[in-house]
Amino acid sequence: MEILTIIAIIVGLILAIQVQKFLESKREEKERRLRVFKTLMVTRSAVLSPLHVEALNSIDIEFNSTAEEDKYVRNAWKAYLDELVHYPKDGQDDDKKRWAEKIDTLLVELLSVMSKAVGYDFDKTYIKRTAYTPIKYSDIEFEQDFIRRSLVKIFLGVSSIPIKIITPSGTSEISSEEKLRQLLIQHYEGNKPIRVIIEEDKSREKV
Repeated sequence: MEILTIIAIIVGLILAIQVQKFLESKREEKERRLRVFKTLMVTRSAVLSPLHVEALNSIDIEFNSTAEEDKYVRNAWKAYLDELVHYPKDGQDDDKKRWAEKIDTLLVELLSVMSKAVGYDFDKTYIKRTAYTPIKYSDIEFEQDFIRRSLVKIFLGVSSIPIKIITPSGTSEISSEEKLRQLLIQHYEGNKPIRVIIEEDKSREKV
């Protein structure tokens, strides 16, 4: 009887440890899923952020169960990713605008189904309208992108650095080379004849 009691105690302890490990594993799994979702939510208006990209690439790892909610998340992520890699870089401005609008819609859809999978219930309008981005951030991002693209064109030989020579104000004197150049231009254009002076040779003896 004592042996059975000891066995029951040991088995009970083992089961308790296993249950504890299982609960810790599920808690850590939930925390990781929440971390991915929260990162995407706080960076949804800064999609170029490394944190945003890292969270997107973690979706397949953290939402990999057979539950319906996780399937919806993976499908939404697949649709979003498929559109992201088809950026119309050679298209017109209207094509790029339509592409940007579409990926915004797909990101909102992804965050909506993900919110339900982690226990929240954010509607699409809330997700789309409540993100705050300072206008200065947009200006900085535009300027950095403009500088980057301009430098790429220069290094590829597509464009050159514009150079403008400006004569300092207040400089009234013209260099002798510049004055000579202007006189020659006026002469060849027929606007200024060459002045010739004929002098008598006084050293020659009179006959």
